[in-house]
Amino acid sequence: MQKKIIYLYSAIFIVFFVFIFSFNYIYKKYVIDLKIGNEYKVSAYQYFDFKSLALEKLFLQVFLTEENKDEIFEGKIYQIKNKKINTFSLTLSNPKTLLSFDLITKKFYDEKKLEEKINKIYLGSIKELINEIEINYHLFDYEDAKKENNENEKLLINKAFNRLISSEFFAKYPPQVKCIYKTKEICLGLYSNYYNSIYTRLNSDEITSSFIKKFTNIENDADGVIIFNILNDFNENRPLYDFPFMNFEANNFNKEFLNFKKKYQKLLNSDFFLKYLPNNYCLIYSEGCFEDISNHYNNILTKHKREVEYPFNVIMSNKKKGFNFLKEIPLVFGITALCTYILFILTNKFFKRKIK
Repeated sequence: MQKKIIYLYSAIFIVFFVFIFSFNYIYKKYVIDLKIGNEYKVSAYQYFDFKSLALEKLFLQVFLTEENKDEIFEGKIYQIKNKKINTFSLTLSNPKTLLSFDLITKKFYDEKKLEEKINKIYLGSIKELINEIEINYHLFDYEDAKKENNENEKLLINKAFNRLISSEFFAKYPPQVKCIYKTKEICLGLYSNYYNSIYTRLNSDEITSSFIKKFTNIENDADGVIIFNILNDFNENRPLYDFPFMNFEANNFNKEFLNFKKKYQKLLNSDFFLKYLPNNYCLIYSEGCFEDISNHYNNILTKHKREVEYPFNVIMSNKKKGFNFLKEIPLVFGITALCTYILFILTNKFFKRKIK
């Protein structure tokens, strides 16, 4: 009978041991691990809070997989804690700050590989943006557009100047003072003002014989005939000296509109513009509007070129310990022995009667 009692409680001990050990293993392996445990100290310099604003999107790309997409939104894959942003001045608003936070993950990651993956995703996206802006720089290059506009104007002015001075009208009515400037734009402006002033005088009621004589070097009593002929010449040849684009006050807006319209339309219809559409932009095809939108994209480019110089730094601060069989067995053995002993105290008399 004594041996039967020993065999019975030995079997009960084994059953308890297997049950408690299995329960302990499953609990620590699959339940406690959901209480995230691997800790990393992450820090990085940043410009304009770019990194702090992108953290959620960034780490979704770092950790998201098809298998864990449900858990990741419940905070069971990673967590960010103790986020801090340190500035470098108490009185000045500085775009450069130091971001630091604790990253806690369910799985263990080698700190260098994790750092490499984070920077590959974050800096890679910035480099891609910079590259795309630089490839499409010609679409919003204000200085180039301005240079092209100036060159087109210069060609028009040179053509107009040469056409005027080589005309029969210019030979017949030469200016009283020859332009001594080397710049054709200045000379064309002076000649245009000269002939327009003559034309205005010819149309006035105060025209005199002395003016006719001074202008034509001809003495004639038939002033009316002469004036009529001169006016007829001026009217017929008005396109030679009366240039709309030379009137900078009256036609400045139209000139801007025509010169920048083609360039602006090319930008607005591009895939680049639709992809990186500004929140607000001017719809008037003027030089000022084109300059504003050029400054907008240049500002983005400059900011991201600064940001790309500062990667994330990752240092592991606490690695969660896995299930250790050698350490867990003594604990489970003690609990099992205690449970078996309590059961023995409560049931040994009952089993002795049954075994008899």
